[in-house]
Amino acid sequence: MVEEIKCGIEIHQQLDSHKLFCKCPSILRNDEPKFIVKRKLHAVKGESGEIDVAAKHEAIKDKEFIYQGYDTTCLVELDEEPPHKINKEALIIGLHIALHLNCEIVPITQIMRKTVVDGSNTSGFQRTVLIARNGYVQTKSGKIRISSVLLEEDAARIIQNKTKENSEEKTIYRLDRLGIPLVEISTEPDITSAEQCKEVALFIGDILRSCKVKRGIGTIRQDVNISIKNHPRIEIKGFQEPKMFIKTIEMEVIRQKKLIEINEELKKRKATGGVHALDISEIFNNTNCNIIKNALEKNGKVYGAKLNKFKGIFGTELYPSKRFGTEVSDYAKTSGVNGIIHSDEDLKKYNLTEEEIIKIKDKLKVGNEDLFILVADSENLAKKAIRLAIERANMQILKVSPSEVRADNPDGSTRFLRPMPSSSRMYPETDLGLLKITKDIINQAKKTLPKLKSEIREEFKKKGLSDEMIKLLSQDDKIEEFMNKYF
Repeated sequence: MVEEIKCGIEIHQQLDSHKLFCKCPSILRNDEPKFIVKRKLHAVKGESGEIDVAAKHEAIKDKEFIYQGYDTTCLVELDEEPPHKINKEALIIGLHIALHLNCEIVPITQIMRKTVVDGSNTSGFQRTVLIARNGYVQTKSGKIRISSVLLEEDAARIIQNKTKENSEEKTIYRLDRLGIPLVEISTEPDITSAEQCKEVALFIGDILRSCKVKRGIGTIRQDVNISIKNHPRIEIKGFQEPKMFIKTIEMEVIRQKKLIEINEELKKRKATGGVHALDISEIFNNTNCNIIKNALEKNGKVYGAKLNKFKGIFGTELYPSKRFGTEVSDYAKTSGVNGIIHSDEDLKKYNLTEEEIIKIKDKLKVGNEDLFILVADSENLAKKAIRLAIERANMQILKVSPSEVRADNPDGSTRFLRPMPSSSRMYPETDLGLLKITKDIINQAKKTLPKLKSEIREEFKKKGLSDEMIKLLSQDDKIEEFMNKYF
């Protein structure tokens, strides 16, 4: 039986123009940066008066961020100067895309701040503005509604992740990408199969390539929102190639089905999960376990926790390359640790002795139906990591699974990134007034509306060009040059 899915996609495409809220060029640099700045970011309350759950999760990490800049970077990117008026050319390009998507243009709209505290924005937020909504695309497999078209700033470019200084985790970003104009297109959850998802992405991609957008790796990013019956929505980020859509979606459906089964099993067992973590470092004074030994030699700690009636659950396979224990480990890793150890694993591979295992179980009061988890790292990171691991395990009892944002892996599997953001992350931009998209601006967009590549290909066919010639022109981005020269 084919599992019924509910699916929508978000496509983020860089526009070929200068930056959205300043005049800096939208170019990426490979030479040595001219300066660096360091920041720590804090989560703030959104328009609803609450702090977003995803922002809270990032803030727990207490990271320091290092930003590299150039002479093509201005004070706007550093958040030391208010944003300038919105880039008019980028707005027109965004309207071109919206018109091709059959959208209603929003005449008066509020530029918003979207809380982002993972370091990718120096300000702790991303500016975004709704410019169109209620559109659609007509594909071979039916009409797919377009929920919204937004203009927003691209994030800073990550150069190095998880570098450590004095056991503090740091991330290095480059400011050359920060502020490049993006269009974000969101569909309604009208997509019902992996094949249709790929078709819709390619159809919208054809529209984007017909307009003035940047080309190449990293200029377009596609996110998929997917759920099956009785499972909350999952967002999978970072698709660069539509060819991975089908495999990744199919694997995500399998994962969600397995998580539903685990939830049902835990309820049957009346599992209560974990509550407290204990410092059990003293057990390992003469250990041969390298992970634990290395942590203790650096004055770190080993924390352990019992999960009530979880025996066998962490070893449950979600799909061939992933078990539930990996799921919990991914959650814990966001604190900065390399992973966790749990008793559903073969503990011999860690060189833990029978005596150490008996002492762990005794100290944590682990029964025959229970499971234990261990984390070894600096005291600060180990505490955060085991708290996150307990939290993720407990979620599996309370819910089928949390609604979360995941990253795609090259093999089609996915890994946890952060909890699903909520509306609490949005609040109005205070440095800019309302954006008015006047009739004159809309008329200008209509007059300069580029033809779709698919329409041009049909015209070429009528003019007698072969399919092979049309394909070559499309691949080399020579269509416009050819049109200007011969038509």
